[in-house]
Amino acid sequence: KKQAAARGFDIVKEEAKRYDRKVLEMQELRNQGYSVANIAELFGCTVSTVYRCLAKKIEATVEQLQEVGKKGGAKS
Repeated sequence: KKQAAARGFDIVKEEAKRYDRKVLEMQELRNQGYSVANIAELFGCTVSTVYRCLAKKIEATVEQLQEVGKKGGAKS
């Protein structure tokens, strides 16, 4: 962590961004009609994790949602 910070890389911030992208992807898949079980299988996680992520409120901008759409779905 110290070495990364010394090089100007914030691991915690980057990890939070990655998590938020996954949550947005899960929300988008759910909006497209995927079941919670299907989303859990796609992401390799539990159904309860998907429910927790879907409950998380993220102020998603149009740009963020378009970025998720460009990536073509669930990638972990």
